[in-house]
Amino acid sequence: MKSANRALILGELMRSDGLSRVELSARTGLSKGGLTTIIRELIELGLINEVGCGKNANGRKPIMLRINPECVFVVVVEWTRWLYRVSLSCYTGRALDEVERYLRADDGAEDILCRVAADIEGILTRAGNRKVIGISVVAPGPIDYNRGIILAPANFNRWHDIPVKERLEAFFHLPVFLNNDAGARTIGEKNFGLGRGLSDFICLVVGEGIGAGACIRGEIYWGGCSIDLEFGHTSIDFGGVPCECGNHGCLEKYASVPAMQERYPGQAVSYEDILCGLDAGDPLCLKAVEQEAYYLSAGIANLINTFRPQAVILTGEIARCGQHLKDMLDRNISARLRLEEIYIPKLLISTTENGSNSGGAANVFCAFIEGRLGRLEDILEGRP
Repeated sequence: MKSANRALILGELMRSDGLSRVELSARTGLSKGGLTTIIRELIELGLINEVGCGKNANGRKPIMLRINPECVFVVVVEWTRWLYRVSLSCYTGRALDEVERYLRADDGAEDILCRVAADIEGILTRAGNRKVIGISVVAPGPIDYNRGIILAPANFNRWHDIPVKERLEAFFHLPVFLNNDAGARTIGEKNFGLGRGLSDFICLVVGEGIGAGACIRGEIYWGGCSIDLEFGHTSIDFGGVPCECGNHGCLEKYASVPAMQERYPGQAVSYEDILCGLDAGDPLCLKAVEQEAYYLSAGIANLINTFRPQAVILTGEIARCGQHLKDMLDRNISARLRLEEIYIPKLLISTTENGSNSGGAANVFCAFIEGRLGRLEDILEGRP
């Protein structure tokens, strides 16, 4: 019961910018007496701080509480198609130390894993006396998070069944968590972003590919082996463009960032070119984004019909199109659903910086405060 109440308090503080004892009591349902004892223990452990006074229209200003950002740290590995980044991060994903390496076309998974391990070792050495509670790897899907294995990502011919968790845990003797980019961003939005206060939402990630994660009834949806929905490989045209996954007409063949760039036949157009042209009102760039909204809205309509969420949060590189894309998507989604008088959830553009890093760090921190890594005292004091 004590550990559950600790987790309840730390979880509420994690998903806020600071709470008073009265606010914590209201949110957790804990009595003032029970709350006082636990808060004192958490302050003594260095997990939370008293950080000044809040606002109160009636008399004495309450003392606010926040999680201590220096209490524990996570090593986050962001592994993409083009590069990997290793950082020492606090629970919100703010990086104190970071190493970034670009990948070569002929890099195999074993080569990359060895280089990642070397950079993790360097990060841990430079961390000094800071308490590192685990390693979070955010990698291309599909993955098996239970076994900690990267299975067979599309467009990665030499990446199959990579035992990331087993290898890194054996080397560093720290718990390792494996997640997909979409899953990590969903965790980040729930704890630090636009998902705060929502019980049901979809996080739709559009970049080099397309993925999605879901929060259902206040809980992150964990499937049989993966948090990621692999939504980019659902078909919007059964007779459409062949995809590397073996399907035809996959959404990411029409609505990913590379698909936008391919709408300029015979021209080498970068995504930055499209964004600049969009701000300048260039007709070709506006048309490219209109086509993006047309295809992407088909996928979003499918998500809405399937999950009926409170909101769909759009994140990844596509979020840089901002209000231009949102306005076009809103029109297309309304036209596809024809249910605007009944129910259409909010479409939100994420403002969370480096969502995969924040979600990766939060994933380990949640396991820590929930006691899944062991007793808080034992971990903080270095006892096995």
